[in-house]
Amino acid sequence: MLDEVRNLLLKEAFQSPLLLSDLAGLEQYIAESYHNRSFIELLQNADDAKASKFAIIKRDNFLFIANNGRDFTLSDLESLCRSASSSKIRGTAIGYRGVGFKSVVGIAQRIYLVSGEMEISFCRDKTKEEIPLATKVPLIRIPHAISEQERQNISAGVYELKAKGYSTIFIFSDLIANEIEQEFISVEYKSLLFLKNVSKVELLTDTPIAISLDKQIVKSNQYAISFKTNNSISKWLLYTDNDVAIAFQGIDENNTMPNDEAFVYAFLPTEDITGLGALINGDFSTDPSRRHVIFDANTNQVIDKVGHLVLKIIEDSLNNPSTESFGIIKALIPNNDPRIAMMKRHSFSNLLLNSLKNIAINIDFFKNIRLSPTWLNNPDFILFGKAKQSKVIENEYYEINGLINFLKYLGAKESSFENIKQFISGDVVISNQGCCEILSYLISKTQFDKTYLHSISKDWKILISKGQQWSFNQIAENRMQLDNTFLNYFYEKGFTASDLNKFFGFFFAQDILKGMLENEKDNVDDRTILNEPKNGINDLLKSFFSQQNSNDRNGLSIKKWRSAEQQVLDIFHQKGYKVEDVSRQNLGYDLIGISPEGKSIFIEVKSIETPGQRFKLTNNEIAVAQEKKNSFILALLRQTPTYIELTLVQNPIDNLTFNRQCVQWIWECIDYEYNPFRFET
Repeated sequence: MLDEVRNLLLKEAFQSPLLLSDLAGLEQYIAESYHNRSFIELLQNADDAKASKFAIIKRDNFLFIANNGRDFTLSDLESLCRSASSSKIRGTAIGYRGVGFKSVVGIAQRIYLVSGEMEISFCRDKTKEEIPLATKVPLIRIPHAISEQERQNISAGVYELKAKGYSTIFIFSDLIANEIEQEFISVEYKSLLFLKNVSKVELLTDTPIAISLDKQIVKSNQYAISFKTNNSISKWLLYTDNDVAIAFQGIDENNTMPNDEAFVYAFLPTEDITGLGALINGDFSTDPSRRHVIFDANTNQVIDKVGHLVLKIIEDSLNNPSTESFGIIKALIPNNDPRIAMMKRHSFSNLLLNSLKNIAINIDFFKNIRLSPTWLNNPDFILFGKAKQSKVIENEYYEINGLINFLKYLGAKESSFENIKQFISGDVVISNQGCCEILSYLISKTQFDKTYLHSISKDWKILISKGQQWSFNQIAENRMQLDNTFLNYFYEKGFTASDLNKFFGFFFAQDILKGMLENEKDNVDDRTILNEPKNGINDLLKSFFSQQNSNDRNGLSIKKWRSAEQQVLDIFHQKGYKVEDVSRQNLGYDLIGISPEGKSIFIEVKSIETPGQRFKLTNNEIAVAQEKKNSFILALLRQTPTYIELTLVQNPIDNLTFNRQCVQWIWECIDYEYNPFRFET
């Protein structure tokens, strides 16, 4: 049977020696186009043959490449010998062009194949002897018998591999040393993530390398992969659906793949980037070198498949908050503003963004999701949203840079006041800050539309007196005075006393209004919020303060001249706290996190230049500090050319004295104990 294939190919060569010479040129072109990809081409062939393990072993002047897949058939052999002739159907196998194996001619002058009962060799000299009229001949075209001497030369390596369970073995001799070395260096290990069958790879050269994949099913179409190379281990999370796959590396909230490492794979990596913090694999059309994606109809269809999978992952992650889902969402935020994707030239990342938008239009999740309006803080909005049973995302997701704009790009909408006003008087208890924000919104709206005043309910508990929330009716009935901290919030927002009088004048009689808005008497006691500092240190910071307080570095690694917020964030991280920077969100604190004991903390950072220097708190910061009490930490940071000093005050409202200064209604402290930690830089 083997002779039938050989004789047919010889007959064709005799009949057209010029064609044989042309095939030799084509073979060389393929080898150059697939430069440094021979090993990976053989790996994909092994995976298509249902192999579970793959080995590359260098012994003296021979290179053995083996797998334990199904044995070669005569049909396989004929496809191997011909160019662009493959029995594989696109979409059912990694390789389908029938040219990849020709790339091996760039690494050796002679090749042997041992698979089951089949034993053949490829050799230009032998082919030239049989077809003397050809000016040049290809290496892989005419199969020859293996001579007894050749069999003896390779028998030891073949025996060793068969003993290990390998059934198909390629042997390369007369090696091209430089090319072999480059092949080992260029092996793309990440391609193993997208294999369907191979789970173990061995590279045994002068420096043995063992690569293995531990692939565990997390749930349907989701896999946790441990990728091991000698002593190195990397963790991956793989999502698959409809013949496409997305791979995330080392998923956690602080680790996403750099943009310049997130390549598109057509099993083999191309040089096109995904635009996301993840690898994407699919049956994309590529140029002959497989280095670039071709944007034909097939590629566009596969991009749409990827789009469906990306949106499915986003929806699942937003619905099931966790450290892992937080990291996944960060990885799926586009590296470029999606709103300008339509204006850019064709690229994979831009086509994917356009696909995402077009698909999301028809997905209920993205049509129905409601985002926090810009005038209301996220935690309070989420309380309203859940009461209304709206589709809302958890607060921690708002801290992911770019997510909100991305969700808007996908069709999510900001919630309106009309969506939440019915719950203001219900059982939903919001923060004092939320009350300030809602009332600020109402004052602004009624300045442009007086008729809107009639839609405001006097039962809404959004006024603050004596630190508690009251309705308009309750304030009137009890002739209560609004807190100065509450009123000052509106002055900070740019409203005037006249604005407040006009607004509240609609709801209250003049005598009640006068008492309600009357400023406190201007004396020392009234200017001071609290003037009896408490001694001692609360439990929350015991672990921090128990560190040695000296002029050494306290075992921390400190960098020079960063922002005060970044320095404090880094110090708390190194002390075992889990802290995030939210300084841009105007929440009344700069950092939020969890102590080593699992307690929530809110840190307001102030930078000072000299010990005892005055610092100021805004009315918003004072209001939050009053609400958070022992969970609120004031961090005073001083940076010098040689060291950093940090003073921490827990619950500053109860432990410091603040005087109200008529500048822009800020709160200033001039009396505090300066007992810092010092960190050399």
